[in-house]
Amino acid sequence: VIIACPEAIRRESTRGNVPPLVFFRYWNCGLRKVLLAHHQSKRRFMDSISIALDDPYVNDERRLGWIKEVTKLILNVNMNGTIDDTFEHNHFLVLRAALEMKLCSYSFFRMLFESGSGDNMAWECDEGGNFLLHIAARCESCYDGEYYQCTERN
Repeated sequence: VIIACPEAIRRESTRGNVPPLVFFRYWNCGLRKVLLAHHQSKRRFMDSISIALDDPYVNDERRLGWIKEVTKLILNVNMNGTIDDTFEHNHFLVLRAALEMKLCSYSFFRMLFESGSGDNMAWECDEGGNFLLHIAARCESCYDGEYYQCTERN
C-alpha cells in the first residue's frame, strides 16, 4: 500500500492517527522485549531473531526482517515525500530519518542501528558535518523516550 500510494503515510484517521504512529505503537512493546533479551544474552543481532506477538488473533512468532523493511519504507517516504530507491542502501540516511521522525520509537532506531554496520555509523556524517550523536542531540526525543534510561550502557 505504501509503495502504491506513498502520500497515504501522512493521512490521518478519524481519530487523528497517521499510519506510522499506529504501526510503531503496535509493534514497539514486543520489539523492545526482543531487543532487551538480545542485549542480555550478548548475542550478535540477526534478522532471524523473531518476535512473539501478544495479539490474541496472531499466536505465532514472526521474523524481524519484515518489520525492518516496512520501517525503512515508512522512513523513506516520510523523509523524501516519495520512495527514493537509493535511501534503503544508505544506512546513515535510514538512521538519520529514524532520529528525526519523532513518531519512530527508540526500539525501531535500535533495531536499525544494531542490524546495520553500527560501528561505522558513529563516524559517518551528513552534509553539514554532523555525526549521528549531533543529530540525536538536536532532535526531539522519540515519543517513548521515557521508557529508557540514559545510563544504559551498550
